[in-house]
Amino acid sequence: MPASNELPTHRPPVGEARGEGVSRAVHDRRQAPSSPATFVINLDRSTDRWQRIERNLAEFGLDYQRVSAVEGATLSPQVLHQHYCPQLNQEQLHRTLTPGEIACYLSHRKVWQRILDEDLPCALVLEDDVQLVPGGAEVVARLAQTAPHWDLVKVFVGPTAKRVVARHPITPGFELTLTDKIPTSTAAQLVSNAGARKLLAMSERFGRPIDWDIRRWWVHDLRILGVTPSLATPCDPSSVIDALAGGQKRKSRRAWLKRKGIMLKYHFDARRHGLNRAPYEAVVKQLGPIDLE
Repeated sequence: MPASNELPTHRPPVGEARGEGVSRAVHDRRQAPSSPATFVINLDRSTDRWQRIERNLAEFGLDYQRVSAVEGATLSPQVLHQHYCPQLNQEQLHRTLTPGEIACYLSHRKVWQRILDEDLPCALVLEDDVQLVPGGAEVVARLAQTAPHWDLVKVFVGPTAKRVVARHPITPGFELTLTDKIPTSTAAQLVSNAGARKLLAMSERFGRPIDWDIRRWWVHDLRILGVTPSLATPCDPSSVIDALAGGQKRKSRRAWLKRKGIMLKYHFDARRHGLNRAPYEAVVKQLGPIDLE
């Protein structure tokens, strides 16, 4: 879906027609002076979700930009296969990707490209069915200071939490984490400039869902950290879980066996590569001790 390159510098009133492409709202940043840019991926037809998350982000004084999500149902064959590769899909996955999964990947690629085009040190990337929690903006601002040390920070854990093997306080009530495996979901995450460059390179041709690719951090040396508790909560928990399922239908026995093989290989590779502790240790060193009183 085409997006406008023109970004209005005013905040449109809630409910104002947004048109195609990207809308921008610029707010007084005195509440979070070091907070990075925030991108919200939102379908043009989902005006109710946009209004809800706009109110949420304005409450915390964040600068945010709306990025028009790619609509899976209207993808042309040309756009569909610009980056999605059926041959890779056959090699890497037990099923074909749904148009929605492909559109989700393409929508995130739009944001990663924006991070590079605008030469941003990092950005908070949100899907429109989450809301930032109180205290989240302060955590994001602190982590933004450490962006040279990481590629992604998962700030939404999702329905399947992973085992935390190391943790360090960021602010009272929130901790930086290193987990044994990368959490699924792309609902909310910080992406650095270096991370955006790696993510675009790895997805120039893709055959798996976006979170399946990101979880295999060793393939493209992604430096990924986490935060607990989550800085964002789903507005409708079932919608996030359904999205993770990817609209899959009942599998044949052959597809089931192929999936089992893929997951066994993933767990074997994850164990073989171990944990990437270097980014965690670098961020902890920069954050230093904090006063938890």
